[in-house]
Amino acid sequence: MRQHHVFLSLATAVLCLASSTASAAVAIGYWRFDNDAGAADGANINAALSEVNGLTANRVGNANGTLKYMNSSLPGPYIFDPLTNTVRANTFAARVKNRHLSVPNNPLLSPTSPDTSFTFEFFLRIIEEPASYNSFSRRVKNGPDPDSPSSHDIRRWQVDFSGQYTNKKKGEKEPHANGASFGRIRSRWDTPPDKTNGDWNNVAVGDYVYVDTDTGSGDPNDYPSGRVRMDQIGDNINDLPQWHHVALVWDASMKQFTIYTNYQKGTTRTLNGAFEHPDNFLYIVLGSGFEYYIDEIRYTAGALSPNQFLRAVPEPSSMLSMAGLMGLAVVVQQYRRRRRTS
Repeated sequence: MRQHHVFLSLATAVLCLASSTASAAVAIGYWRFDNDAGAADGANINAALSEVNGLTANRVGNANGTLKYMNSSLPGPYIFDPLTNTVRANTFAARVKNRHLSVPNNPLLSPTSPDTSFTFEFFLRIIEEPASYNSFSRRVKNGPDPDSPSSHDIRRWQVDFSGQYTNKKKGEKEPHANGASFGRIRSRWDTPPDKTNGDWNNVAVGDYVYVDTDTGSGDPNDYPSGRVRMDQIGDNINDLPQWHHVALVWDASMKQFTIYTNYQKGTTRTLNGAFEHPDNFLYIVLGSGFEYYIDEIRYTAGALSPNQFLRAVPEPSSMLSMAGLMGLAVVVQQYRRRRRTS
């Protein structure tokens, strides 16, 4: 009986995954690092080309930083796209440290029909310890006087990391609240006109993508309690070095944004202010003073559900097996329905 329930759950999940191909959502940009001209392991990424709309992301940032093609670590050898019902070989990811990829401003980056909804997703693997609220991706437009205490006319969305803060009295870097807060993926949003009527530092938080404990267990519950300096924890190397899927979803009809980690829903926040796409360039990669890997960056018009997100799969033939399971799922569901009505 237990095996039956496990199979049914798997088959039903596959059915949902396949049915998502009927979605009307359309990719705005999809940067895979696999179709870039002259890509080779260890070569510099000077520009990444989107597979749709031809949007080019240009290399910017610290000249001494790292932004290279890499094939030694990948989310998976193949990527399944439920929106197009296709499986593509995955050969390269990006290795990042202190370098950025920026897409020039373009009307395509600001979907408005039928509304402003969008989904931004990617695969992420953190290697070294972040130092602060480092962002991985961002689109932001400053107002007329962003440095003035009385002006908060700033439009922003970003995908970042719950990191450290500096204790001004001690001059030491500490976690924002306690050891358990450090290491989560999150998204920050800002809308004008001010802190009261807009959204100043409005944050939704997902699950852990970084854990560094003395035991090396990879368990966030093993973080020491209270406020502790990061150099007192572990060895500054991620205990959870696997690839994670991260997705940010903006649902304009609900005025809500949600962060997902590994297809699991994190927190959802409702905006107070009116959201307008920041009329500015888009950073699809933001590098800080720690090394991480990123791959399969997709920006889609529309609020996707988890069964529409990109998936890493071991081989194309596995999708055929999944299609067979989908048919069996229909049979099982019909059988159970007849049992209930008989």
